[in-house]
Amino acid sequence: MYYNRNEEFRKQQKIINAWNISNKYTRILMEHEKNDESIDIFDNIYHQYLSELKHKKIDTSNKKNYIKIWITTCNTLHHNIKINVCRASLKLLHQTSQSKSFSVNPK
Repeated sequence: MYYNRNEEFRKQQKIINAWNISNKYTRILMEHEKNDESIDIFDNIYHQYLSELKHKKIDTSNKKNYIKIWITTCNTLHHNIKINVCRASLKLLHQTSQSKSFSVNPK
């Protein structure tokens, strides 16, 4: 039982870290939202996010919510020609990352 509790705690810490890292990268995107630069740099930022998760040995499979939202945003940016939809998708990504990072790790 002691092992299971420690293992569950480690899993939860990785999820907390994943959302905090997501929040870090979405803040970068929001800093570049002027003139829609965030759309142009999204792919690079997304790959940096994935790279940091992998470096910290955090699961990057498509079944994790912190990955799903980035994939959804990526698909929206690549397949939707309406700029307002792309902007809204980026803002939703940021808001979700922000709320999840604060809810699992209050500042």
